[in-house]
Amino acid sequence: MWKQIFWILWIGAVTWEVFLHSLEWRHLIKVKLNPNTVFDSYVQKSTDSYKNVDYAIEHMRISLGETLTNYLISAIIVAYDLPKLIDGLTTQISSSIFRAGAFGVAFGLVFWVSSFPWAWAKVFYVESKYKFNKTTKSIFIRDQVIVSSFIVLLSFLGFACFAAIFESRIWPLYLMCAFALFEIVAMILVPSVVIPLFFKLNPLADEELIFKINELLRKLGINKIKVFVANASKRTLHSNAFVTGLGSNKKIVLFDTLVSSLASDEIIAVLLHELGHWKLSHALKRIGLILAIQAVLVYFAFAMSNTDFMSDFQIQYPQQFAIYAFLLLNMAVTLFFQPCLLYFIRRQEIKADLFAARHAGSSLMISALSKISTDNMAWLPRHFLYKAWYCTHPPIPERLKILKAFCNV
Repeated sequence: MWKQIFWILWIGAVTWEVFLHSLEWRHLIKVKLNPNTVFDSYVQKSTDSYKNVDYAIEHMRISLGETLTNYLISAIIVAYDLPKLIDGLTTQISSSIFRAGAFGVAFGLVFWVSSFPWAWAKVFYVESKYKFNKTTKSIFIRDQVIVSSFIVLLSFLGFACFAAIFESRIWPLYLMCAFALFEIVAMILVPSVVIPLFFKLNPLADEELIFKINELLRKLGINKIKVFVANASKRTLHSNAFVTGLGSNKKIVLFDTLVSSLASDEIIAVLLHELGHWKLSHALKRIGLILAIQAVLVYFAFAMSNTDFMSDFQIQYPQQFAIYAFLLLNMAVTLFFQPCLLYFIRRQEIKADLFAARHAGSSLMISALSKISTDNMAWLPRHFLYKAWYCTHPPIPERLKILKAFCNV
């Protein structure tokens, strides 16, 4: 029965992913043919609408290719019982926990290897074609080595821990505690350990801007946050900013490409958007929602472990159960949970925009978003279903419309 459920979900998920991409492709072609129907007056008129659409379509092809590759690997894993094969190759490892860790590393690397050519194509084909890429091949390989190292470490620890707790009757409780601990540790380590591996973080050099930021932080009653500029221009010409960390370790990171392309007041508006995420506790709320979804998935996994799921897949070890349960539940997340989570995240982005508009004025936020979207070729609207399943941020025309409405209130 469970294998039949897996294949039904697999066919449904693959069909849905292809359907969403085809909807978005047709939508983008309509935009390309009729750009004036969506072109916003706040977006710089120098924007090449045809080039924007072509760029979006190229990215969408890469995304669909990588997605279908992952589904193909999932199908091969189930069709050929690869977990049993890999377990057979690790029989010489006497410790069951180390054996489970090695098993996890093998599968983690399989998915990393499958994603590598798509990452290469994105950087050296799409990004280079549209003159955004500044990453050299040596930097790219270095970054991928770092990524694969984290995959090896997390895969080993994750599967080893699961093997250690699976024999307990309350393993779902232990697993949820592990998820919560991971989220907290990640929030602490990402700003101080992970980000510096990819970017050099420098303090702002503009003294006038530093003064304005300090005054802003004082007015907002914020004294435990630091602002850094990342040397992102070594890798890309895209502009970006983000907030990361937890408590006194929290940082706001501005790309040097953003700092060089915006006026000081526009940088303040972007900074206020990121401060809005912090003041409104968006990171903690997001972690809470993720943990709630994980709790539901862990419950389903626990229910599956008490049915004929293990016998249907001929599962003998915890690590085998983890793989099959992950593959099945991951498709359920794609079909049912993903749009709910992304809707919540998009709402947070709108609230952060409005926070910035309240403190800096809508016109500055509109101006900053318009410049960033033009520089990044990211002003296009999205098909509403594609947006629901894939977009972490509302499309720029939608954000500008909300900001203009707020300005007129």
